[in-house]
Amino acid sequence: MPFQKGHKLATGRPKGSKDVKTGQWDVLGDYITRKGAERYLNALITLEDKDYVDRYEKVLEYFKPKLARSDNKNDNTGEINVNIVNYSDKHGHKPSAQI
Repeated sequence: MPFQKGHKLATGRPKGSKDVKTGQWDVLGDYITRKGAERYLNALITLEDKDYVDRYEKVLEYFKPKLARSDNKNDNTGEINVNIVNYSDKHGHKPSAQI
């Protein structure tokens, strides 16, 4: 039966109530942040230094993501010209350092 405007027979989920899947995600998130984190820390303690650092760096990215890497490509192989102009501030003072 297609939807009919003004149909009030089905009330749907009450406003503010959570979907079943949302509740399941909440349970999973609670496990990950509590018991799972505790177990993970206990496992980290038993690792050798090299393995510990490797795992530590991997999990650290979830809390402090790496900055995006950017390449600075400069294909300009020509000359660079620098123009030096006389400068004085609003009081007529000139800089004391010479370039």
